[in-house]
Amino acid sequence: MGLRDRLRTLARRAKGPMVEIEQPDGTYARFPQSELGPAYLAALDRERGLDVDHELCRAARRSPDPKWSEGVWAGPSDDEIPEHGPEDLSES
Repeated sequence: MGLRDRLRTLARRAKGPMVEIEQPDGTYARFPQSELGPAYLAALDRERGLDVDHELCRAARRSPDPKWSEGVWAGPSDDEIPEHGPEDLSES
């Protein structure tokens, strides 16, 4: 193991636990586990029709692994975002 590999390994360990999402070209998109919360909130906002996104969500949508591409983290794709938010069911 060369010096670069050791430095890369140390840098990865310093970031803490990572989430790895396989990409179509065989590489992996890596994110700190601390990004799962903000990505989940962005996916929920997209479900509500807001035009927001998160890099982890984009990586999940591109993934060939159905665990990611069909999971909650992916949220709706750009063409599936509802034009209007959810129906207001509150009593007036």
